[in-house]
Amino acid sequence: GSLNINTHPSSQKLEEEFHKNNLYKENITFTDFEVIALIGQGNTSNIYLATYQDDYVALKVIDKAYIFENDMIDNIILEKNILSSFTEENYLCHMKFFFMTNTKICFVLPFYPGGDLYSFLESKGPFDDSITAFYGVQVAHMLSFLHSKNIVYRDLKLENLMLDENGYLVLIDFGSCKIIEEKTELQCSFDGSIDYMAPEVISGEGHGMMADWWSYGVLMYELLCGKPPFHEGSTDRILDLITTSNVRFSSKIKASSVTRDFINKLLKKSPKERIGQNEFNQITTHHFFQST
Repeated sequence: GSLNINTHPSSQKLEEEFHKNNLYKENITFTDFEVIALIGQGNTSNIYLATYQDDYVALKVIDKAYIFENDMIDNIILEKNILSSFTEENYLCHMKFFFMTNTKICFVLPFYPGGDLYSFLESKGPFDDSITAFYGVQVAHMLSFLHSKNIVYRDLKLENLMLDENGYLVLIDFGSCKIIEEKTELQCSFDGSIDYMAPEVISGEGHGMMADWWSYGVLMYELLCGKPPFHEGSTDRILDLITTSNVRFSSKIKASSVTRDFINKLLKKSPKERIGQNEFNQITTHHFFQST
């Protein structure tokens, strides 16, 4: 409505934060890109496939007015800082560069031609133990790396994992991340995907890194079974099952006892009992990875 973006109190904070990063490009605008298609849509942003100097890129376009109105300025600065700190090594999407217009913030990101893991699972899955382990190791790597930087990811789901040109996974979308100091609990709600929410997130009792390992357990189950473990009926029903029900494996799924043990240990209701306390090593030394 009547919001003047450029005189908004948050505008200066945004300008200062963005200008002090060496990936900020001053003289770039939308006309430097050829937009091909809209490939993703979120509450805060649209993502386009575009070309820039003969390179395919993903252009994440964020509306400043939305950010200001919803008091998300710190989130967007954190997301920018996280993306800017990554290189290509860690299975994580990284920032090529970014720029701003009067009304928009634009992140220029790599384009991953393999599409997302959700679509891949829909067309090819469910997967057997060895393919699930192949993807599982990569995701464990991503989460452990983020946790080592005190970042809790909080929105793990198939849609946020893209396949690169070599068939490896890349994690995208760091908009739900929070930085928490080691071992302290984080007290806050979040709107991640219902199916992947850990019990301690639902109860609001505070959550930390272990909430990510719960979501990881949901993801592994989904790769093996084709749907999340507590996916049934209404939202309330799903939340109720997550907090009270044990994991069930359909008789159609040939999950070995080792596989079941692994998933059950990831999906322990109490974060203190959940596997993943020692991050990557505790996950990957489980017999599930040894036996596949």
